[in-house]
Amino acid sequence: MSRSIAKAEPKQSGGLARRKGRLIMAVILEDVPPGHDWGWYSREEQRMHLQTVDERHFQHYKVWLEKNGKRVFEPAETKLRGKTIKLPKKVLEELEDIVAAHRDDIEARWVRLMIDQQWLRLHVTGPCSYLDGLSPFSQSVHALARSK
Repeated sequence: MSRSIAKAEPKQSGGLARRKGRLIMAVILEDVPPGHDWGWYSREEQRMHLQTVDERHFQHYKVWLEKNGKRVFEPAETKLRGKTIKLPKKVLEELEDIVAAHRDDIEARWVRLMIDQQWLRLHVTGPCSYLDGLSPFSQSVHALARSK
């Protein structure tokens, strides 16, 4: 495992920052590449993404991880003081490798944010069985729906 992947291991705590009980920001990937921290804020667009949250690159760069319900990895156009800022190729390539290696964990954390923000609801229909440890557990899930 390279140094950058080891350092980029998503935080077990979720990297959640809280103020007065409210979720403010999640740092998901640290130091990818060195000096760039990636995450999201709790009052954001509902489309899955990562953006820089470190002090030096604060909101300079963003990549979309979803488009029309499909997985993507697309740099977003970012403007700062009227100027378009392009994500440097070296940063983009390293971030893409790390995201690919940890995509399931990143998506799980995004789903948790969606549930916390009530952007996602779970409707369970049909039989649900909770049996002793000797028998299989079964349940039917009817649908996951995004809230509007």
